[in-house]
Amino acid sequence: MTTLNKLPLQARIDSLVGRILCLIFYPLKIVRSRRKKIKTVSIVKFSGIGDAVLTLPMIKELKGQKNVKIRVICGKENKAVFEGMNFIDEITIIDISNKNIFVNIPKYMKLMANKADYGIDTGQSTYFSTVLNFISSKRCSGFYNGRMGFFRNTIIDDKIKCNQNKHMVFNFLDLAKEIGVKYNENKINLIELRYSNKDMNKINNLLGRQEYIGICPFHELEYKKWPVQYFKEVVSFLLEKYKYKILIMGDNKQKEEANKFIRLFSKKERERVINIAGELSLKETVALTSRLKLFITNDGGPMHIAAAMNVPVISFFGYETPTRYGPFNKRSYGLYEGPKESQCYMFQYHSKELDEKNFGLEKIKPREVIEKMKKSLKA
Repeated sequence: MTTLNKLPLQARIDSLVGRILCLIFYPLKIVRSRRKKIKTVSIVKFSGIGDAVLTLPMIKELKGQKNVKIRVICGKENKAVFEGMNFIDEITIIDISNKNIFVNIPKYMKLMANKADYGIDTGQSTYFSTVLNFISSKRCSGFYNGRMGFFRNTIIDDKIKCNQNKHMVFNFLDLAKEIGVKYNENKINLIELRYSNKDMNKINNLLGRQEYIGICPFHELEYKKWPVQYFKEVVSFLLEKYKYKILIMGDNKQKEEANKFIRLFSKKERERVINIAGELSLKETVALTSRLKLFITNDGGPMHIAAAMNVPVISFFGYETPTRYGPFNKRSYGLYEGPKESQCYMFQYHSKELDEKNFGLEKIKPREVIEKMKKSLKA
C-alpha cells in the first residue's frame, strides 16, 4: 500500500504541539473582542487545493456583502488558488512543510501584531490552523469538532457545526454567518480560477486545436482510488467510440504511475494517450483544464479545479460522500456506492488502517461511468 507515511507523523505533531498551544493561549479568551465593527477579516486555509477552491464563494460573498479587507493565510501548496482574485486584498504564505520550525516565526509575529477584526478557520480537524486563527484575530469562528475535545474547541469563539448533509461550499459559507453574511444556495457557484495569457499560450501550443478528455486515475491515498482496470476499460471505450485524444493528468510524483497506466493499452491506443503528469504548474493545469471536453477522476483537488472551470466531471467517492465534496457544478456526476455516513467524518486523521477498509469504490462499474460519459459528451 502507498498510504503517505508522513501523514500520521504530521498528525501526531499537530495533536501534541497543537494541544499545548491551545492551553497556552486559552487564558487570552478573557480579553477577546465582543462584536465590534469589523473592517478586516482573515481566512486560514493552510493546505488542500480542493478545499481552497471551495472556500472562494464564501470569501467573495464576504467581500461583496461586508466590504471588508480580506487577508488569506495559506500554504505554498494552494496559494495559486487565491492569487489573482480581486476580492482578496492580501495573501500571507505559511510554509508548514519547511523542516525549520523557526522560519515562519517572523510571519506569526506580524500576524499577531496586526490582528484582523475577525478570523475564519476553514480547517476541520487540525489544531495548528485553529491556534493561528485565534492569535491572528480579535475574534474568530471555526468548525466545532467533538472528537477533538476541550483543547481545540475552546479557543474558537464562534463555533459552527459542520453539516454532513450539506456541501462544503455551504458549510464554509456558514462560517461567515456569524458576521452577517447571508446566502441563497441556488445562487452560489464556484469561482473560476485565474491563469495568465502566458499559461494559456503554453497550453494552446501544447494541445493545438485537438479536443481532449482528461483522465486522472491517481490519488496519494490508496483507499480513494477507483480501480485502475476500470479506468482502463473506460478509456478504451473512449478511444474506440470517439475521436478525442486522452490526457493522463497528475503531479510529478504520479509521472511513473501514469507511464505504467499507459502501458496497459495497445500500441494503437497509445497513439492517442498522452502523459502530462508533472509537466505543468498549478496555473497551467487550470488553463489546460478549462479546455477539456470532460474530466474523469478520483475525488480530490483536480476534480474541484475542473468543476470551478465549468468542465463536466465524473468522479468517484467511497471514503467521502459526494453530498459534502461532490463536483460543484450542474454538468457533473459524483458516483458513490458506499455507506450512507461519510467515512471521512469518522476518522480524525489518515492512517494505514484506512487502506484495508472497503469503501465500495469497486461497486461503481465502468458501464455506469460510460452511460454518464455519453450524456456529458452530448450536452
